[in-house]
Amino acid sequence: GQLALCEFACAMVLTTRRRSGLPVPEELPSALARLVAGAIDLGPLGSQGLTTSKWVIEPQDLQRYRELFLMECPGSFLSFAEAQEVLSRSQLPITEVQMILQMADLDQDGQLHFGEFAAALHLTALRRQGEELPTQLPWSLVELAQDTPAQDGGLLPEELEIFTDLFEKLRPPSGDPRQEDVQEVFQRSGLPDSELSQIWRLSDADRDGRLSRQEFVCAMALLQRRREGSPLPMSLPPDLEAYLQTQPTQRYRKKK
Repeated sequence: GQLALCEFACAMVLTTRRRSGLPVPEELPSALARLVAGAIDLGPLGSQGLTTSKWVIEPQDLQRYRELFLMECPGSFLSFAEAQEVLSRSQLPITEVQMILQMADLDQDGQLHFGEFAAALHLTALRRQGEELPTQLPWSLVELAQDTPAQDGGLLPEELEIFTDLFEKLRPPSGDPRQEDVQEVFQRSGLPDSELSQIWRLSDADRDGRLSRQEFVCAMALLQRRREGSPLPMSLPPDLEAYLQTQPTQRYRKKK
């Protein structure tokens, strides 16, 4: 009967859409459903309690896949030939490598963005451990492979929409949201106060004790990632740092 952080944020988006004249959907849109999944009680954060299937990629493995992608990829995609060269280092038969690439390339465009590449790497790793290759991409990997390349410095479009809408809901007619209102939203995440304080420090780039819209978006992204099992960084991740640098800071000053 209570709404967790992600559920509350999704409810705000649905409310905003309804007020703009859109009908209330019978089912939660897939983009929102993916975020709500972070509100489900998965047990302790970290590698334990998160993996319910061999096809689910644990956070530390996903981070390694991302680092490899960044090393190998000069842009947003790897060509089929480039991805095949990477996977061939596993010493799997070329027929199996090609089968994996065909499964991972969901849109069949002959190139792999990060989600598709991560799915292919995970299949390759499991095959090297002796697992049989599936006949089609498992659902947990389909969801990952369906994620298109992130926009706005690493934030997914639906994340940016949800976090921005939530900021506008918290913001008074003039001025940024009050610190206590933002902290109340943070508390809904269920994360320890020490971690919430660290997230605030990382996001408050100008150290003025308030969060602008851009800083709030970064904070919510950190909250979301932490709930999904990623460790808290010691400094703002490069993708969020890039988002802050490419977005003009918008302050809502109180009227005198």
